Amino acid sequence: MAENFLQKLFQPSQRGKHWWIFVFVIILTLVASLIDFGQYYNKAVARYKLPLPQTKEIPFRLGLDLLGGTQLVYQADVSAVSATDRNSAVEGVRDVIERRINVFGVSEPNVQINKTSGGDYRILVELAGIKDIKEAIKMIGETPLLEFKEQNPGVRQLTDEENQQLADYNKQAETKAEEILGKVLSGGDFAALAKQYSEDEKTKEASGDLGWVTTNDQPELVELAKKIPVGKTSTDLTTSGLGYEIIKLEGKRDKTDAFTNQPVQEVKAQHLLICFTGATNCESGLVKEEAYEKIKKLKEQANAENFVSLVKQNSTEPNARETGGDLGWFDHSAMVKPFADAVFAQETSTISDIVETEFGYHLIFKQAERKIEEYQIRHILVKTKTEEDIIGKQSEWKNTELTGKNLTKAVVEFNPNDNSPEVSLAFDAEGAKMFEDITIRNVSKPVAIYLDGYPISVPTVNEKISGGKAVITGKFNIQEAKLLAQRL
Repeated sequence: MAENFLQKLFQPSQRGKHWWIFVFVIILTLVASLIDFGQYYNKAVARYKLPLPQTKEIPFRLGLDLLGGTQLVYQADVSAVSATDRNSAVEGVRDVIERRINVFGVSEPNVQINKTSGGDYRILVELAGIKDIKEAIKMIGETPLLEFKEQNPGVRQLTDEENQQLADYNKQAETKAEEILGKVLSGGDFAALAKQYSEDEKTKEASGDLGWVTTNDQPELVELAKKIPVGKTSTDLTTSGLGYEIIKLEGKRDKTDAFTNQPVQEVKAQHLLICFTGATNCESGLVKEEAYEKIKKLKEQANAENFVSLVKQNSTEPNARETGGDLGWFDHSAMVKPFADAVFAQETSTISDIVETEFGYHLIFKQAERKIEEYQIRHILVKTKTEEDIIGKQSEWKNTELTGKNLTKAVVEFNPNDNSPEVSLAFDAEGAKMFEDITIRNVSKPVAIYLDGYPISVPTVNEKISGGKAVITGKFNIQEAKLLAQRL
């Protein structure tokens, strides 16, 4: 009997072969369907609590031919850059392009550097959803603007007359708000009063209705709403960044997922990142195997007490020395999927196994987890004025005559005394004289370096610097120093 079964299994008849092919096609179709529609399968299993295993979700990155968008190819002119510095210079250009794209909120941009066999450098930029080529060129094609700024001693202050005008205006706003609050407390219809008096043009026609909001959406108003019972209004005037607020809490509930109807959670966590060559925005110099061995050793050492210390000493994340890897509170959608899946699955007060994402290898310390609460709020806003409304925005920094055109070189070097990384700068003859004058004026004061309107470094001048060369020191790790040099 057993022999007959094995013979049919391994030496099937012609009809049996057809059945085997048919079964194979069915299995292949099921596997392909799970790969293609894995997220819908997993949601259905979770929603109906089916006794079936979850499948791995594989995200698909659509090409521009399917998603629509724009592809740009830039050829980098590195003729004036020494051969040893060309890779770093082109990486710096890519960093500038990526930051400009991020400001415009382009979905999943792809910026790649290609070095041709002839030694030319080309930067390929794919912008999903951008179909206007002129818009794309305008967005990222301008020359990066590097500026050196010093503190602005001429920040204008309000005159006595302007101070009085500001105080009078805000006093009138307070009086108006108190009168409206009195109408509310005496039984007036809140929605009607909001429509009549609120100075929030976005919600005025909706009778002050903000809809269902969370702390992330409206942090100031939600904090006020937490102190009020549902169906009640604030009994005292409160203030936000815009002015005097009167609010009514219409409802309160746990936020739920629209598909599963399950409560949405948020997590507070810290993480340690070790990136590797090929990972997104990585400059560690480690190959993947080296990065894994390093984080594997850190995993063996890590515990709740020393986690922040390990992050500050080892993490390749920019600014990890200052932040300690703190991510604050976040929901599942705020992080890339492998990271989010891991942290939401682990227990609180634990450190995860090694998690791999597009950014490298992570260890995650999960500090807390809680449900996200939503509040339905109506509000009446009576605006106040600030100094900025009268004299305009005042900057603490003012431009100097020194710009990026005067900078000839920025490289990472190591301090001979303690071997710490630092960034060495060199200026042309004109820049050397301007930089010397700037340092004379600013001994013991900070000088800010801005790239495309954003500060990338604010070092303090210790002494007059002559000769056209300078060194930026600080609590850099090697990755932070390399990134600063690239941007410069």
